[in-house]
Amino acid sequence: MAGLLNNIVPFFGLIILGYIGGKIFRHEENSLLWLNRFIIYAALPPLIFQIIRKAPPEGLLNLPFFMGTTLSTFIIFALTAFTMRWLYQASLTKMGIQGAAASYGNIGYIGLPLCLGIFGKDAAIPAILVFCFDNTLQFVLVPLFNALDNEGPVKVRELVKKIFLKVFLHPFLLATMAGILFLSGDIPMPVPLDKLLTMLERAAGPCALFALGVTVAQQPALRFKMEFSIIILAKVVIHPILTFLILSYIGGFDKTWMGVAVLMAALPTASNVFVMASDYKTYVDGTSNSILISTVISFVTISALLLLFQQDLIPLNLFAK
Repeated sequence: MAGLLNNIVPFFGLIILGYIGGKIFRHEENSLLWLNRFIIYAALPPLIFQIIRKAPPEGLLNLPFFMGTTLSTFIIFALTAFTMRWLYQASLTKMGIQGAAASYGNIGYIGLPLCLGIFGKDAAIPAILVFCFDNTLQFVLVPLFNALDNEGPVKVRELVKKIFLKVFLHPFLLATMAGILFLSGDIPMPVPLDKLLTMLERAAGPCALFALGVTVAQQPALRFKMEFSIIILAKVVIHPILTFLILSYIGGFDKTWMGVAVLMAALPTASNVFVMASDYKTYVDGTSNSILISTVISFVTISALLLLFQQDLIPLNLFAK
């Protein structure tokens, strides 16, 4: 237990420090703009690139793993979206945002650094696979729901172009493709460039976690609604359980890969969902409250999950005969 706390407390400690800083020091609404740009364009892409280019190539071809984790995320998205439609008559755009809030975890800011810190270098490939395919899924589903919500016929060409730009020109996906290129071509990395990328990747985790804390501190005052409980229950409880059941049914995954998948599914709502809600001017307060509440609750739920894995209390192949 002490070893687990020694690993997990520093990560949430950085979030808390960011939160305290965000509350103490006055700031403008866009004061985090440049820090977030540094994280998204300069720090996290080198982290992803360096992990992939040094990875064993066979790990990137684990089709059952990324199919299982992506299916889990899709099911949570769809169930939440249509539950909100049924209970609250939400519009299609709002359904997409609510589905994302329940299924899109903070896989970049928290997931990658936390997986590497808890499970070590062996967690790099499964974490990157979840990261890439979950991002791709959300960047397809949310714009699709928004396009279907607009009056008149859907302009397929414009929709495909929008999705293509969001997915394939995203810095995280570009870093992934560059890493695969260097790995497959066995391309050597010049020493000065390698040192620069190493410096940037080391900055990714601390900066991302601190920025997340400030982002949470900037959210409007909490106004709890019953629909938040549906989103948060789906995100921090049902999503990791469903991921575990699907991967356990598929079978063949070791403790690290299973642990990474469940941990990534248990993460709180991603701050990217707030960005998407702001872009579409839909459910902005709801996403900000979901981020705040799920981040607080996830400290307990993630700690409990990791403790269960650490003590070997979760069978990896639940459906094994």
